[in-house]
Amino acid sequence: MTPPAAPPNLRQLGSQALASVLQALLPVTAADLTEVSETGNGFDGSGITASVPVMGPAVDAPVFLIISHGFLFQAATALFGASPASPTPDLLLEDFAGELCNMVAGRVAHELCSSGLTCLLGIPRIHDDQIPLPEPGAAVQSGRADWSWKGLPIAVVIHWHST
Repeated sequence: MTPPAAPPNLRQLGSQALASVLQALLPVTAADLTEVSETGNGFDGSGITASVPVMGPAVDAPVFLIISHGFLFQAATALFGASPASPTPDLLLEDFAGELCNMVAGRVAHELCSSGLTCLLGIPRIHDDQIPLPEPGAAVQSGRADWSWKGLPIAVVIHWHST
């Protein structure tokens, strides 16, 4: 049996993974992408939460993205050419949210594997309008990093379950 791994700095791990993915995907300037110091800043209670489990013999760390509807629409506009005149179907936005979470979780898994842990990614899942995210149990450590792209909020949350 593999002994439980000590959790890394979850906020820093998630923050670096999210920033890396957003910088690779979106037209980003230093003024456009900022880390927000106040948790939940800018969320109005609507949006999409996506999750991808990161798991292994000593790892049980689901990664969540909490994405405002405004962020999703503006990112889809930048990437796919959506416009208010031709609204982006909800299914496309949900698929995009799941893929974005999958990319962030992949960066998290890569960092955990680089530290010697074995981990795999599960299947992305969409949790419609689940903002705020339910609080984890007492035995779960959690880290959250809030970001803003063009003033639109997005956050990454990692829960570390002791295995």
